[in-house]
Amino acid sequence: MATLRLAQLTKTFPGGANAVDRIDLDVADGELLVLVGPSGCGKSTTMRLVAGLERPTAGTIAIGDRDVTALRPQDRDIAMVFQSYALYPHKTVRDNLAFGLRMRGVGKDDIATKVADAARILELEPLLDRKPRALSGGQRQRVALGRAIVRSPQIFLLDEPLSNLDARLRVQTRTELARLQRRLGATMLYVTHDQEEAMTLGDRVAVMRAGKIEQLAPPLDLYRHPATTFVAGFVGSPAMNLLACTIADGVARAGTLAIPVAAPPGPAILGVRPPDLDLVAVDRGDTRGRIDVIEALGRELLCHIHLDDATPDLRVLAPADADLDEGDVVGIALRRDRLHLFGEDGRGVMTPPR
Repeated sequence: MATLRLAQLTKTFPGGANAVDRIDLDVADGELLVLVGPSGCGKSTTMRLVAGLERPTAGTIAIGDRDVTALRPQDRDIAMVFQSYALYPHKTVRDNLAFGLRMRGVGKDDIATKVADAARILELEPLLDRKPRALSGGQRQRVALGRAIVRSPQIFLLDEPLSNLDARLRVQTRTELARLQRRLGATMLYVTHDQEEAMTLGDRVAVMRAGKIEQLAPPLDLYRHPATTFVAGFVGSPAMNLLACTIADGVARAGTLAIPVAAPPGPAILGVRPPDLDLVAVDRGDTRGRIDVIEALGRELLCHIHLDDATPDLRVLAPADADLDEGDVVGIALRRDRLHLFGEDGRGVMTPPR
């Protein structure tokens, strides 16, 4: 395996739009790094640049100690796994796994060994003589991964590899993929729009927005210490509550809510996650509100609480057995050590202690 380094990587399309805007990124040997963000943020273009499927406008790409910026895809020693799997429908699993090796002129004995090893690792041995149409979505995904594994590339590139699976199978395959990556010690760059997938898979996660990396950190750091309101709202489900407020005399005020904070005066944005709010008796809360909507999430209830006409509704998580009804007036207590405060520009000025 190898490291991956992107330095000031830029891709400008005709018309002047920067799909990727001066990205600096280092992926360590054996690391699984996830690029995540909404559609159009530049994550797939970044992947295509690393793969050699797009030419950068500026910047460099290095795999290990080689500058591969100008090399063709086949000369970069990478393997890609796409969301479409791209399997040959008329070939068996065995032949799909072996095809790339045959095209490279690898000997029959070496091909047989590599295919057998990949089939064992991915538990594909009973399926080797089947064709793709006889496989489930998860099995096809494993074959696509196996075709990458047999090549023993320096870098694995995975572009939305689980997006075509149903929810149950996506969770199962995600677990298998994480286990496989650690067993192989593989260096992987993984692209997804699914923040839950990013948080559960990545050693580190790069949240992208408008062609730039908004924040790069281990998953829990992103959740606990978001650097911007964009990251705060994108990472975590249900999303963080973000309330425009004004700070004066050491107090942040948002409608009927007033919270002491250690921050300079002026406009700001107060952030608090739904699990960090508690429903209490009306006279014991930091503020009060009316429950407008209750969503049953299984183990919990997600309550949408109206504070006043000038403040967005608060999302609060409550136990599934809580005695609550729509229309109830409740008190809301904020856990002070879990508050986030962002400046008017959306950048963090106060986060909970580490």
